Amino acid sequence: FGGAFGAGTSTLNDLGENGSDYEDAYTLKSSDVDNPWQDLANAAHTMGVASDEYLIEQLSQYLDIDAALWFVATENIFTDDDGYVNKGGMDYYVYFDVATGRIVPIEYDGNSAMSSQLATSWNPLYKMNDNNFPLMNRLLNIPELRQRYLAHYRTLLEEAIDPAVAHPMIDAYSSLITSAVNAAEVREYSNSQFQSGVSGLKSYFTTRFNYLSSHSELAGAEINFVSVTDSVEGIASTRPKDTQAVDVNAEVQGNIQSANLYYGAGLAGSFIKLPMTVSGNQLTAQIPAMPKGEFVRYYIEAIASDGTASFSPKGAEHDVYIYQVQAAEQVASPVVINELVADNATLVATDAGVFADWIELYNTSDQAVDVSGWYLTDEDTQLDRWALPQGSIIPAGGTLVVWADDEADTLGGLHASFKLSAGGEYVYLVTPQLNIADSVEFVDAPEDQSYARSPNGTGGFEWTSNV
Repeated sequence: FGGAFGAGTSTLNDLGENGSDYEDAYTLKSSDVDNPWQDLANAAHTMGVASDEYLIEQLSQYLDIDAALWFVATENIFTDDDGYVNKGGMDYYVYFDVATGRIVPIEYDGNSAMSSQLATSWNPLYKMNDNNFPLMNRLLNIPELRQRYLAHYRTLLEEAIDPAVAHPMIDAYSSLITSAVNAAEVREYSNSQFQSGVSGLKSYFTTRFNYLSSHSELAGAEINFVSVTDSVEGIASTRPKDTQAVDVNAEVQGNIQSANLYYGAGLAGSFIKLPMTVSGNQLTAQIPAMPKGEFVRYYIEAIASDGTASFSPKGAEHDVYIYQVQAAEQVASPVVINELVADNATLVATDAGVFADWIELYNTSDQAVDVSGWYLTDEDTQLDRWALPQGSIIPAGGTLVVWADDEADTLGGLHASFKLSAGGEYVYLVTPQLNIADSVEFVDAPEDQSYARSPNGTGGFEWTSNV
């Protein structure tokens, strides 16, 4: 159908405004949405008819443009001659992301990548002027998107193609199967062919890196991000209330012409572009207040005087800075979280003989406190996740231990309905009125150590083997 391998038809080309116009050019693999063909048509047709002036605004409703740029940059830099970038409408998928309502092109069958014959053949803007390939032809001819693409390309060059990165990775992978190859357990190739392949792969990365490193398209003014911080009323790295805006500040090195802050609500979806104030090497902007419990993503784009774009984090938009708005008010409380253990291998066993996570509460007052009906949770979007049972009384200066073993339904009592993640998370103590009495965040819990206040009830948290 159409050109060779579907180039010019099934390469997200504009075949019309109706979904039915695309059914002969593509194969529908699966779908859980009502009209998948129309979702495809919306993106392809918009890419075909939108003017350069409004392409980003209109197309971003239907296509994840940034993800598409990462996709074609990856195919190009690894010289995948059996995919979208070279052959067109084959060996790639179009995925509809229900979380964002947009389509995303994704890699399929990359077994023909990294060809030594192409190491110095494909420049970074390969196929940009071929209208059979709209992801390059339409997108890369928009200066703003071309600079974004080239920034992503530089990141891939630095983090994946550089021999200092690639060669040790090749050695690590080849060592996994070298003994099997030597023992003739792998029948397809001889040991000498295998060793030659390893050498050839290293040669490819060296040649490709050297070629691209000196390519004029990748040259440009260098911008380095020294620091990026978000703060609330002057306090850095703190979670805002739903009435508080968040100030974002960045320090950069380089000759900055302009900068933009991109932010979005939720863990997925599009971003809102907000110009930043540039004062010397300082960039500032403010994200407006967001609803309680909302996650907020953001990243920064800095543009040099020659138009070169740089991002922080470099992996934007799939790697971003993130914070979460407080889900409830913080109130003063005589009872606090005093200690937790998130990787209990041998310390203390439950009454059932199981080594489970635990959380210790401490009463800082000189009177007993009844915490019946209070809550413990590790999700501030579910503040009432587990309620302390009736009769939960902590004496003055005393403690109460709750097992975080997800055995509430089976064992009852002081056994919570969740476990702690050794990798890290927040733990909240919540009043019956669903206000936060206390909270603690931990990361990378060591085995058989507790994260405890010192002194009890009032001090800062630190990891200790004294429990």
